[in-house]
Amino acid sequence: MKLTSPPLIAAESIGIRVPQQERSRASFERLVKAARKLMQERGSGDFTLNDVSKVGKVSIGSIYNRIESKDELLIILQLVISREVDESLEAVVETLPDPEEGLEAFVYVLLGSVAETFRQSAASLRPLMRAASSDLRMAEKGRDNFRQTQRLVVEQLMRCADEITARDKAAACTSAFRIYYAAIARHLGFGSLGGAADENDGNWETLKADICRMVVLFLTVRERSLGAK
Repeated sequence: MKLTSPPLIAAESIGIRVPQQERSRASFERLVKAARKLMQERGSGDFTLNDVSKVGKVSIGSIYNRIESKDELLIILQLVISREVDESLEAVVETLPDPEEGLEAFVYVLLGSVAETFRQSAASLRPLMRAASSDLRMAEKGRDNFRQTQRLVVEQLMRCADEITARDKAAACTSAFRIYYAAIARHLGFGSLGGAADENDGNWETLKADICRMVVLFLTVRERSLGAK
């Protein structure tokens, strides 16, 4: 039977025996959906499989028949949400303007759209990142996701390589992405127990515009040797 459901695909990818009967498949999807709901409501992985059983209306016996622990369920959630983010980023790339219109216009659309993708997924990504701080498998998957996004953004920025003035253009694009990501990640509360930034930490639209402008300037400023006047 072909797997089309993200939870089932995620489960199979880490070696979990996925249910074959339609009723059992629906039950499995409910438990993943319930876990995601609890994670978003509580802002962390601070819930039990009994909680999932009640919210998802799935028997605790059925849950343990499919997964070994809550940690395994969190990994499935991470895979499902990562797939959603990847699909959104792929959609961003498909709608990018022609780079011949210039680096500045390209950067504003690319980085603005990537930032919005993260913002729309923030309610799911924040608790996952907190859970990953104490789970090595989740942490490594998170690093893989970051590297994949970095590669995608750098690859797109390099389409405007003729306008980038750095001697090592790819390295400059990589540094620009890391600084950009650090700024939006802090605003969205990734890896922070305090959650997303409040109004006192600045306007989201202003932050996006400022970061895009800084990236454009960083990529186009002429390099000077240390000590040059």
